[in-house]
Amino acid sequence: MLDKPSLASQPTLSRFTHRLTKETSKQFELIHQKLLSQFYQVEAPNHFIFDMDSTHFQTYGHQYGNAFNTHYQAQGFHPLMVFLWNNWRRFKS
Repeated sequence: MLDKPSLASQPTLSRFTHRLTKETSKQFELIHQKLLSQFYQVEAPNHFIFDMDSTHFQTYGHQYGNAFNTHYQAQGFHPLMVFLWNNWRRFKS
């Protein structure tokens, strides 16, 4: 089911979930616990860089929420994007 080029259909997913037993539920719980333990073993970084920037997505027609942007001289959405960089060592000289 996971090696397909596209997602499985709703009936396929339904058949898959109905085949699950208590044993497979326990196995999924063990996998979940192992992933959590690996996540919490990772050491937290000392520094964070937040890169905040706006961007423009041009829209056509009468889409809800779009507006005229004078900088781009076009109709569109102008969301604020935030990116997190936490590998401080790459910036040290």
